[in-house]
Amino acid sequence: MNDEMTVDLREYIRVISKWKWFIAVVTALAVITSGVLSWFVLPPVYQAKAVIQVIQGDQKSVAVRDNQTLEDVVGALSRLPQMTMNTYVSQLKNQVVFQRVINRLELDKDLYTPAGVAGMVTAQAVKDTNLIEVHVQNTDPELAADLANAISEEFMVFINENNQQQLGKSMELLKNQMENTDRELAAAVENLRKFDAQPRSVEYLSKQMESRLADLSNYRSQLASTKVSLQQELAGKSRLEERLAQTPPVIKTRKEVPVEGSGSSQGGFTVQVVVEQPNPAYDLITQELTSKEVNISELQARAAALETTVSALEKEIGTLQSEIAGKRAERDRLQADLDRVKAAYSVLAEKITQTQITKSINIGDTSLMVVARAAAPTGPIKPKKSLNVAIALVLGLMVSVFLVFLLEFLDNTIKTPEDVQRHLGLPVLGNVPLIQAPRQSAGGAGNKVGRKPAASAANYLPVGVASAEASTTKE
Repeated sequence: MNDEMTVDLREYIRVISKWKWFIAVVTALAVITSGVLSWFVLPPVYQAKAVIQVIQGDQKSVAVRDNQTLEDVVGALSRLPQMTMNTYVSQLKNQVVFQRVINRLELDKDLYTPAGVAGMVTAQAVKDTNLIEVHVQNTDPELAADLANAISEEFMVFINENNQQQLGKSMELLKNQMENTDRELAAAVENLRKFDAQPRSVEYLSKQMESRLADLSNYRSQLASTKVSLQQELAGKSRLEERLAQTPPVIKTRKEVPVEGSGSSQGGFTVQVVVEQPNPAYDLITQELTSKEVNISELQARAAALETTVSALEKEIGTLQSEIAGKRAERDRLQADLDRVKAAYSVLAEKITQTQITKSINIGDTSLMVVARAAAPTGPIKPKKSLNVAIALVLGLMVSVFLVFLLEFLDNTIKTPEDVQRHLGLPVLGNVPLIQAPRQSAGGAGNKVGRKPAASAANYLPVGVASAEASTTKE
């Protein structure tokens, strides 16, 4: 492998050495052509630079939330679009801006078009700053400076007009929406008024409910008191019944009665007789028990009446509660609609005021500012003569070397013994010269005796391979 590399390197050196004059001529022509073009043909190009500061640049976009409020939605309609530094740079190379610059500077419209001016302008944002550099290249230094300054100023006007147009559309949209909201507000107020004017309104039902609840509480208290009294009477009845059971209805007494006909009341015969008399205690207990039973009946009847009244009141209160719940839900819905429309109307009115204030401000002047006006450059930036010559030198060398190796690759003729050995891989043992035939003179006489024939060229051929060709050539 080392031998092959050595042979290849030698071959390259041989080819370059063989064609060195060709390489030198081609390279010199390239250098001379580049020098002539750079010094005498290409016109000098000047570059002017203006710097614009973006005061509100590179703002972060507002994140879109799932639970957006009405104020967020309306604010999005009236908000100016968020412009980053890259957006400002892209807007600066607008065809409208360039056309205004052409009209402002009164340039020849046949020579200067918006597309042609765009080719002269380069705008870029300075990294990690809010500055935009506007570069303008032109063969006239004064015109380059005027173009840079005019582009910066017209760009500010363009941004302001776009923002004004956007705010105008937002204002029109907000006003249309406010008119619709005003109609919705009037309708919501009227619906709520009609609902409150109904015979059985929520307020009326609420008062009825309060009255029925007070009656129910009163009747429940009476029922509870009646039941307590009933229990007391029942307990007293039980005690009286126990006493009555223990008290005899009559009282029996023994009495001696004299027997008639015994002749004398004192010393006569007597008989003991059992006499029964009503028991006044028994009668008294019976009267008290009867009175208790009457009271118990009255209390039971009163408790039943009170229970019926309480049940009716509870049923009526349940009906009132259901009706009040339905009426209240309907009124709450109407009130919620009214509150919603009021809130929307308030938000729209606020946003319209804010948009009007924003529209009255020159957004271009408040968000953009020219911090460095372009001055007429004193020296050209193109053509870079030394760099062009150096590039021509390198390109001339590359092209000439490429052509040399291409010619060597395409040339497959054999001219030297080395060509035989290199292309055919055979050794050269000798060569056969090619002899030119003697020329006949005008008188037909041949060459003088003893004169050697002139050898014009020699054809080097390998032995045993091209002997026939050599013989033919000699004949």
